[in-house]
Amino acid sequence: MATDTAGAYHGRNFYNGGPYLFGEATSPLTPAGFGVTRAVPSWAADTPPGSWIEVSLRARLAGGRLTKWYSAGVW
Repeated sequence: MATDTAGAYHGRNFYNGGPYLFGEATSPLTPAGFGVTRAVPSWAADTPPGSWIEVSLRARLAGGRLTKWYSAGVW
């Protein structure tokens, strides 16, 4: 069980200040098969009241280097 100050989640106010559990799911890299300049991730989740999910993504660049993780939104 973890705890933080309310509003401490990446400097935003999604967090209510109580104890919380967290987890992570990471999918394998998926080649697009073509040049990509944008991504629109989508996710469906059933979460308890007062909770949220954050969707993040990154890309493999030409040459194999991975970008940093980008937050695509918090719901």
